[in-house]
Amino acid sequence: YIKYNQDELNIEDFNVIISGKTKIGNKCRIWTNILDRKDASFLVRYKLYEVCYDLIILVEDLKTHKKHVNNFYQGPVYPDECDCSKMSIDTWLSEAGCKTDIKQINSDLSHFKKIDFNNVLSKMVKFFSQHSHSMSTCQYVVKNNLIFRKCYGEYTGFKMFMDNLLLSLSRKVYLPDLEFFVNLGDWPLSSPKNRFPLFSWCGSNYTMDIVMPTYDITESSLENMGR
Repeated sequence: YIKYNQDELNIEDFNVIISGKTKIGNKCRIWTNILDRKDASFLVRYKLYEVCYDLIILVEDLKTHKKHVNNFYQGPVYPDECDCSKMSIDTWLSEAGCKTDIKQINSDLSHFKKIDFNNVLSKMVKFFSQHSHSMSTCQYVVKNNLIFRKCYGEYTGFKMFMDNLLLSLSRKVYLPDLEFFVNLGDWPLSSPKNRFPLFSWCGSNYTMDIVMPTYDITESSLENMGR
């Protein structure tokens, strides 16, 4: 992220050079893109296609040839698709500076302080199997950092968003063993009557779904805002 006076520097007035070397010394394949936010600030995106070392990020003013930014990372720096170095999820969250107290999550989870998981799982499987024409859900199991799922309903194409998220995380961290249901539709499904612990991309003041960021935001994050 860079910010300058719009009158002094436009998007065509500077260049971003990102370079690095592979393990055997070849030039890394790196995609670079600049987004003009139209408020005197710019976003620089880059995507690695292989593991890079000695990564250099350089922002150069083409008028004055002055270097505004010059960052160096010895590496290795990993591409998202690389199933490479992993750490515990707690370490990853700590190093990423992620918040541990989020109002929305705390509010949604407060409805499920105690769950008879064996009982509620069987009820959810039965309920969603009986409503396959109007509801679409997936049951996920993470075991030994492997992802398994079984879906219910006729229209389950949106499972790819949760698939991609879990697979991306599993390449970076060791996920704990867990099991959960995801709502694939655009409307909440956990009513106060059934009280299903269901993760959804939508919610309301009258339902109990555990709300996640929308699937388009999830996909945009995974694709580095490429979609």
